[in-house]
Amino acid sequence: MKLKRLLTGLDFSLADRSLLAVNAFLCQHLAVQKCYFVHVTDHFVLPQHIKAQFAHLFAPDLPVDELLRQKLQMELLESGISELLPEWEINVLEGKPEPTLLHWIEVKNPDLVLMGNKVEAGSGGVLPRRLARRTPSEVLFIPETFARPIKRIVVAIDFSEYSARALKKALDLAQHITDVQIEALYVVELPPSGFYLNERELSAYNEMVKQTAQKTWESFAQAHAFDHAPLQFSLRDNHYQSTAQAISDAAAEQQADLLILGALGHTAIEVLLFGSVTERVLDYCKDIPIWVVRY
Repeated sequence: MKLKRLLTGLDFSLADRSLLAVNAFLCQHLAVQKCYFVHVTDHFVLPQHIKAQFAHLFAPDLPVDELLRQKLQMELLESGISELLPEWEINVLEGKPEPTLLHWIEVKNPDLVLMGNKVEAGSGGVLPRRLARRTPSEVLFIPETFARPIKRIVVAIDFSEYSARALKKALDLAQHITDVQIEALYVVELPPSGFYLNERELSAYNEMVKQTAQKTWESFAQAHAFDHAPLQFSLRDNHYQSTAQAISDAAAEQQADLLILGALGHTAIEVLLFGSVTERVLDYCKDIPIWVVRY
């Protein structure tokens, strides 16, 4: 696997530390050639009415963009990551975060975008999800408190070509990281409780679905050359009527260090499909990195 260019969004929050740690981990194990570190601010120059009112508080020795660039450079130096990077560049941009980042991702065309996935609700969570919907790049969401090596990878699958690509991504990673375990996870959908006639029928239905899923996995694995790959296959009942929550809970119980999901592109209908599961996983799963793989 080769990730030639990484783009990491930084915002001077607690998430920066985790983002830089994962960035360093990827640089250590993969053939990364260049890293872009990007920060977007609304204004380089304060509006006149604010500037006049608080002039005594806002009198930096340097222009705002240069000051922010210095702060980012200090973060990189203090983290030690700069010693691991073959080549890196700091970009401080002015504008609204979403369109500005999307444009910069288009300009730099990175192989992977790293974004923080914050615990608290708000813009810190909305922006990454919007970017993941709209950017053609793959995105790796990093929890703001994540600080451990990647040793166990869970890949959520649905036997589609998208999940096949996600599994291949996990296997590629395993070739560069020692002692990695991979689990392919399939969520078994159960009918709503109102459709159950009795426990016996529910049990029989559930067993039938699991047997079908097992056979489908065997065919899927053979078709994509996963049948002899170093990975496990597991099933998870969807008791919540929420595939996203079932995936998140299973990943947490398996103590996953990375959750990989296959996602569609970014046309109108694909955005709808992306939001149906992947976006909700980002809401539920706040302590495990999530890698959204494009097809």
